[in-house]
Amino acid sequence: MIRVYGLREKLNPIKSRLSDLINTCMVEALKFPPNKRAHRFFPLEREDLYYPEGRTDAYTV
Repeated sequence: MIRVYGLREKLNPIKSRLSDLINTCMVEALKFPPNKRAHRFFPLEREDLYYPEGRTDAYTV
């Protein structure tokens, strides 16, 4: 299971594209079957995500 955390307004618009990219990497690098996609996205409110100094609000974990 892949878990992805980020600010709601930054993460929601890219979830589908990011899921496709993660899946492609998992298939190519780890030889996972293409249909074994297991991604969970956690869009957070600004007050629920603390990220390192020097990072933008597009910080994604």
